[in-house]
Amino acid sequence: MTGPQPGTNGQSIYVLKTEGPVKFAVGNDIVSQTAQTVITFDAQSYRIIASQMTIMRDGQVINLNIQRVLTDELLPQSTKIAWGLSDLRGVKIVDDADRAKGDLLPEVVQRQDLAAKTQNAYLLKNVPAGMVLVISAPPKQENESIYIYVATYRSANSEDYLAIQSGDAPGSLDGMTDETYTTQAGLTLSFLKRRAAPNGKTFSSAVVSAPDGTRFMLNSTLPRERVKQLADSLDRVR
Repeated sequence: MTGPQPGTNGQSIYVLKTEGPVKFAVGNDIVSQTAQTVITFDAQSYRIIASQMTIMRDGQVINLNIQRVLTDELLPQSTKIAWGLSDLRGVKIVDDADRAKGDLLPEVVQRQDLAAKTQNAYLLKNVPAGMVLVISAPPKQENESIYIYVATYRSANSEDYLAIQSGDAPGSLDGMTDETYTTQAGLTLSFLKRRAAPNGKTFSSAVVSAPDGTRFMLNSTLPRERVKQLADSLDRVR
């Protein structure tokens, strides 16, 4: 992560760059390649401003995804939004109902269903007071080596959260961490280096490693000591 640095509109920003494998369709073939993701955060609030995912192919930079956040608000649960694509021009929409070319949009998953889908999922034993748990996962993952899911514990005011995310954690953590913590159950939390925000808001990110080799990410806006306390109640879903 680099920053803080001046943004295009004068605001102070942080820039986070990561790399990881992605799969995408080229004709009738599914290609696996390393992609670089650049995420821009507001240095004051840590809200995401923009993100961009690119790959290098045949000496050219190819954009896989570009996102700019123009509005950030929470809508009432009953709000209905028409997610139409009629304003897109020059884009061919491909129906991928069988998930042959990529992940489908995540769906809400119940705790008992998560246990039935994977033996390597971890959740907190109990939902912390004042927080609500939502688990989501892309459908049709029957043949995947790693079951992808995100479990988010969010406070009632939506300002603080703790998220558990499965998937490919960074392979080597050399030079990336500033603290290691081991829970009573033997889970090792490798906390990634952090930067203090001017408003005092904290953000903790850790790679969690289980004794059997299972790894997942833990991200939270809660103070690091509170994250450690909650991590002590992490338990494999049964």
